[in-house]
Amino acid sequence: MNIIEILRRFKEDKIGIHEAEKQIKLFEISRVGDFGVVDITRENRAGIPEVVYGENKSKEQLNRIV
Repeated sequence: MNIIEILRRFKEDKIGIHEAEKQIKLFEISRVGDFGVVDITRENRAGIPEVVYGENKSKEQLNRIV
C-alpha cells in the first residue's frame, strides 16, 4: 500500500485518523535486505540520530546499511 491509498481509505472513512497515521509512519522505516532496518526520521522525531547495530553483521552488510 502507498500513501495515496492510505489517504484515500481515510477520506472514504475506511480507516480512522490514528490508523492512517500508524500506516504512514511505516514509510519512515527502511529495510535493508533481511539484515538491517533503518529509521530514517528518528532524529527528527526523537532528537537522537539513528544508530547502526553492527554486531554479527559483515562489512558488506554494514556498507549496504549506511
